[in-house]
Amino acid sequence: MALNLGMRMLQNGKQDLLETRKVCPGDNDLCKKYFGGAKASQIYNVQVKEAILKSPNANENEELVRLLVLYLCFTVFFTKTGGSSMSCSYLALVKIIDVINNISWPHLIHKHMMHGIQKSNGDYRKIDGCAFYLLYWYADRSNQKINTRYGCTERFPRFTRWSTKMISRTIDTLNSLKFIDIKENFGCQVVNGLENNLITPLHVMSQVEKLNERIRQLQAEVDDQKQKTSVINVKLREIQKCLSEDPKEFEIVRKILEDILEQDKGQTRREQENDDSDPHREQEHHIHKQVNILKYIRNSESGSHSE
Repeated sequence: MALNLGMRMLQNGKQDLLETRKVCPGDNDLCKKYFGGAKASQIYNVQVKEAILKSPNANENEELVRLLVLYLCFTVFFTKTGGSSMSCSYLALVKIIDVINNISWPHLIHKHMMHGIQKSNGDYRKIDGCAFYLLYWYADRSNQKINTRYGCTERFPRFTRWSTKMISRTIDTLNSLKFIDIKENFGCQVVNGLENNLITPLHVMSQVEKLNERIRQLQAEVDDQKQKTSVINVKLREIQKCLSEDPKEFEIVRKILEDILEQDKGQTRREQENDDSDPHREQEHHIHKQVNILKYIRNSESGSHSE
């Protein structure tokens, strides 16, 4: 199904949503906007079509995608024999884009189709779900020669290679054939890299896994900051060692710092008198102080080198 419909399989996708879906129509944005709100119990095919036509705005791209997927649920994935409506509970499948992306659609559609076959009691007219997919499954797996559409032998998704009319005609000839070989090893048919990716289940992280991943990222950031702090501490110790080895230089630096602090106090007092309401003053004072310290140390070092 993944190859025929061109859908990615997810390793831990929400295949059970069909059984667990719960939607309160009064709380669902699509239901409130297009399908009658809290009083709605069923959604009609024509309502979804009208909603799609009403939602073409560029600012509503996500809403349009959700409506289109809902329409596919109606007409392809979860069809009902002779039905023009479906329960509002199907809105759970298109609650938000993230929900759509985290569903393993091949698993979900196949599960629903098989359930429909089992409860039909052999009456194909009562099968719910994506039953027409079985035609493409047969065309893909059978060694019986089924003509593809012109120029579509390698087309993807695979369902575009055949017309259902041609497949049906071929199936009608089954009774005249002695044996039809159904291929067991499906993997041997996959020669396309893209198709191979589709049938290789992709792992989607759960909420717990996402939180754990975020914790690992934060821990890495903390470790990085610790590493930087460690480097700074090493440099500070080197500076302290140099100063302790030369008491005279230490006294010069201490005197410079005292002078800067004294000047800074006087300047701060004057600036605060001029503008006590400026919230950026404190930050400016700090930056100014750091710049002055660096200037004095640089000048002091250049003077000592010249000596």
